Amino acid sequence: MGMGIKGRPPLLVAGAAALAVEALALTAYTVYNVIDLMTASSRTASNAAALIGIQVIVIAALVLLARGALGLRPWTRTPAVMVQVLVGVVGYVLLRAHQYPWGALALALALAGLAGFLAPASLKALARNLDPAPGDAEKPAKPAGKSGKPAGR
Repeated sequence: MGMGIKGRPPLLVAGAAALAVEALALTAYTVYNVIDLMTASSRTASNAAALIGIQVIVIAALVLLARGALGLRPWTRTPAVMVQVLVGVVGYVLLRAHQYPWGALALALALAGLAGFLAPASLKALARNLDPAPGDAEKPAKPAGKSGKPAGR
């Protein structure tokens, strides 16, 4: 399989795109909540404001994850997979609530994101390089005793 945008695996780009679409969907829902709050049709304004604040934080995290994944940052792999699992659970709950279009969309995004982040090329691209850099040879261990002799003699 070839490389995608600027040497990134195509499925990793697809996973990052799934995160971006999820951020856009949550942004649209947040705008809806803001409008609902401003028109005073919300039952409790303080709950609505808190929900909007949490949504803004989650949107920022999703954007940060998408950018980090495109930047091949190893720290993005686990949270991105966790987000996809959560979106899959939300999709399942929506399907059980007979919200078929939204549930199907959420499940499709979750599956695309999981496929993108768990593909072998993506795992390799996001792997931490644990090999020491050239010239960073391991230093010999210090002697255990004060006299320079190994302990126990």
